[in-house]
Amino acid sequence: MSGRVMIMKLEIGGVMMNVVSEYAPQVGCAMGEKEDFWSELDEVMNSVPKGQKVVIGVDFSGHVGEGNRGDKEVMGRYGVKERNEVGQRIVDFAKRMDMAVVNTYFKKREKHRVTYKSGGRCTQVELI
Repeated sequence: MSGRVMIMKLEIGGVMMNVVSEYAPQVGCAMGEKEDFWSELDEVMNSVPKGQKVVIGVDFSGHVGEGNRGDKEVMGRYGVKERNEVGQRIVDFAKRMDMAVVNTYFKKREKHRVTYKSGGRCTQVELI
């Protein structure tokens, strides 16, 4: 693994919790680097034993977008901006792993949904 993805295991009330922290390649990075990231994330997820819980906190450098048509099983309606290619990959990942993009379920003002703002661009860190 390249070291981009980190996993911490915690036992809480007899339940093993795996907290995954990661930072995806930014927009403009080489496609190979992005593919390596997703492969590494899949590898980490496959290493978690069945029955253990997983929380992923990440800036995927993408947008799952507002609304959830066709994706209600994995996300709420309160994302930021329009879904982009990386955002679709996030939604597909959540479906494949039977997870959800949890911070899209809470109705908040946009200024409270945005976790990073620079040069007129806004980003929301995805929590799965």
